[in-house]
Amino acid sequence: MDKLRALSGPERLWRHAAAPGAPFALSVILKGPLDTTGLEHALQQAARANPGARAILHRGLFGPSWRVGPLPTLQALRAQPLPGEVGPWLPEAPFQLSFGPDTLVFSAHHALMDGRGLWHLVQETFRAWRGEPLLGGDDSIDDRRLLGPGLPLPPEAEFVAATGHHNGDLTPVWDHRRIEGRWSQLLSRVALSITRTARKRAPAAAVRLDIPVDLRQGLLSTANLTGIASITPPLEVDLDTITSQVTQVLQEDQALSWLKVSQRLRALPGPLLPPLIRHKTQQCLRRQRFGNTAVISNLGRVSLTELQGPGFACSRAFWLPPCGPTTTAFLGLLGTPEALELSCVMPRGLADQGRLASLLDGIVTDLRAPPP
Repeated sequence: MDKLRALSGPERLWRHAAAPGAPFALSVILKGPLDTTGLEHALQQAARANPGARAILHRGLFGPSWRVGPLPTLQALRAQPLPGEVGPWLPEAPFQLSFGPDTLVFSAHHALMDGRGLWHLVQETFRAWRGEPLLGGDDSIDDRRLLGPGLPLPPEAEFVAATGHHNGDLTPVWDHRRIEGRWSQLLSRVALSITRTARKRAPAAAVRLDIPVDLRQGLLSTANLTGIASITPPLEVDLDTITSQVTQVLQEDQALSWLKVSQRLRALPGPLLPPLIRHKTQQCLRRQRFGNTAVISNLGRVSLTELQGPGFACSRAFWLPPCGPTTTAFLGLLGTPEALELSCVMPRGLADQGRLASLLDGIVTDLRAPPP
């Protein structure tokens, strides 16, 4: 097996971050009339050009690494991806393309790919299906090449969850909303809505919102090349304040600081990570304070014409972020020319009694309201 790349610090963490009943994986879900003829061949063409789609984990003498394995094959969905529990339909494979009635699901473990990496592979598969030239990618890139100075990181485990008290049930669940229209300052408006929801439950509590940041700088790769920038809104907050904070942390490369800190995990033996994650999870549950209030990841606006093939006419596209034991709320945003597709995954212990639905409904209401 050819070596693809060694596990980075973040990848070592994501490898062990599974919540009970589901891997720490993300998915792109496409809906529309489907005939799979030629799709598996297209998938394998894309995998030859982007070997991350073939990666398997190898536990070598000098630490774990991704190696190039066999070509992926098209698999039938175990269950339809319907709002509710994540586990029944999400595959365990590092990468997999699954199909069901009028449904395609591209899934990848977050230790292997991030949202941008998976989206690149989705696009490559459709290019191959249409017979267009593939762009390929360098999936050997390790995020250590991206290290650099950045802003100091905010403290951890000091923040209230957006939906209130965690009852201890770590089972990942999800829900989804489709909102007609287009918005400027979308990420900031969603962040403001979540902040206000959290403050209704805990008026004086500290809030932190994490924003995944793509660090590719034009590089084509399926690898996990994401940093994290964080904002901590003040008690008196408005849209301009949120927007200013987001702009600052993105311009000053706070995401690189997170990468730098996470590289320390390379020095930890793999068997130590699961008990460390369990300890941190129990500490958060005991104190009811967490590493963040929510994570908001925006894949941007896409054209559905990129998702058409000889046997598929895409009518809807959305994505579902991963959920781990310390996740509070992980929101995935994706825009089409007509609408915003908004998904959220969180532990059932924070979602029960209609709290997940209420969080999403509140965001929908705030987005539909006239801007301040």
